[in-house]
Amino acid sequence: MPETMLSAGIDIGTTTTQVIFSLLTLEMSGGFGTAPTVKVTGRDVFYKGEPHITPLENDEYIDAEGVAALIKEEYQKAGMKPGQVKTGAVIITGETAKKRNARQVGEAVSRAAGDFVVAAAGPDFESFLAGKGAGADILSRRTGKRVLNIDIGGGTSNYCLFSDGEEADTGCLDIGGRMIRIRQDGNVAAITEKARRVLEKYGISVREDTRLTRNMAERIADIFARCLAEAAGLGRISPETRYLVTDHGLSGKEKPQIITFSGGVADCMSDSSGNLLRYGDLGVLLGQAVARNPAFRKMAQVPAAETVHATVIGAGSCSMSVSGSTILCGKLHFPMRNVPVYPLPYREEEDLKLLPEKLWEVTCRSQESEDEVFAVFLEGPRAPSFREIEKLADILTEGLPLKEKVIPIIVEHDFAKALGQAVRRRMPEAPVLCLDGIRCGRGDYVDIGQPVGGGIAIPVVIKALVYSADDGIRQSGCRIIPEGYKDI
Repeated sequence: MPETMLSAGIDIGTTTTQVIFSLLTLEMSGGFGTAPTVKVTGRDVFYKGEPHITPLENDEYIDAEGVAALIKEEYQKAGMKPGQVKTGAVIITGETAKKRNARQVGEAVSRAAGDFVVAAAGPDFESFLAGKGAGADILSRRTGKRVLNIDIGGGTSNYCLFSDGEEADTGCLDIGGRMIRIRQDGNVAAITEKARRVLEKYGISVREDTRLTRNMAERIADIFARCLAEAAGLGRISPETRYLVTDHGLSGKEKPQIITFSGGVADCMSDSSGNLLRYGDLGVLLGQAVARNPAFRKMAQVPAAETVHATVIGAGSCSMSVSGSTILCGKLHFPMRNVPVYPLPYREEEDLKLLPEKLWEVTCRSQESEDEVFAVFLEGPRAPSFREIEKLADILTEGLPLKEKVIPIIVEHDFAKALGQAVRRRMPEAPVLCLDGIRCGRGDYVDIGQPVGGGIAIPVVIKALVYSADDGIRQSGCRIIPEGYKDI
């Protein structure tokens, strides 16, 4: 029988904060001679909250109490209680992720919002979620063409290219509607340093209180729209576009055949109200500039399934994967939050010689970092022999302090049950948690939830925490949905 799970998505962005709720459907598959697996087979977004202006104390700090009040209000409107939520994500995106208290706000919101709601941020993560929420993956699978989704928000523009329904490339630029804030009288209220420097290259001097005429504002918007097109692979990349890259741009190995647009600025592309300063920023002007840009106009375009809600829908219903097989024994407490993952070099039997030394290094690093709990990830061969699994179990039980703490053992391929049982035979009194069907990378963290599907599988969110350097965490790169689970 299908099982359902309530998921929440919360996006604390540069311009707006949004909340959505989804109902995920889980189904068990597998029969005689095959290991049972649980997959997410459906999602129903039944509540989309109105976008709220993200409350800030000043240019360096988020208003934590204000954010919490907005989220509490949305929960009440939806008739939901935090205890009902079993999975999802809180993501702090764009320029908001650079605020000094971003990490503390994310953790506080995740604790208050539900039992399995997680805090995460980062350009790759955001790009992927926006693309999924916009439906670019489904469009790519249906048409057999490469689809590029460009999510233009308040502070950044996130690119995600899908090929045959799978994520193929990501990139991000520091371009967004709030890069220039404009008062209703037409004077500039604020401008980002990157925007100011780019405009100087074009002989345009913009400072606080600079008076913008309509022609000047449209010229500025056209410059940034051209940069967006260049970053999409639709023209030679100029030095200005390279300068605006957040972390990394698209690799350019594959060219898009269809483009979709999401984010708040996408809603402004067809704006004909005449109120160019409706949001007190460059958003409407930038949207119109993208719509008239010659390079974009030459491309096949398809309206996104979601625009302003794309990222938060991705966060609420696309961020979870489910373990394929699990061995679970002993007294374990869920959920496990923010568990750092240490990948180990194990792809073939020959690599087992290196594992004892690497396990010692991992244990030392976890002690230096004061990690109460950490996980290890083993890619491993697809079908290791019985002898190889036994040898691996020997190395793990000798090299990890499994009697002292729970250390989740994560493997990519389908041998968690055999490995977990081998570990259990060696340590019958120790709690053992071994998961497969999950792929992690260096710098990833995992949240591990309550068992589902009659206890045979466990929901896992793989994430990277990317906050400002002031918080002491600067991880980059995110692979949140492993192979085999990208249809979530």
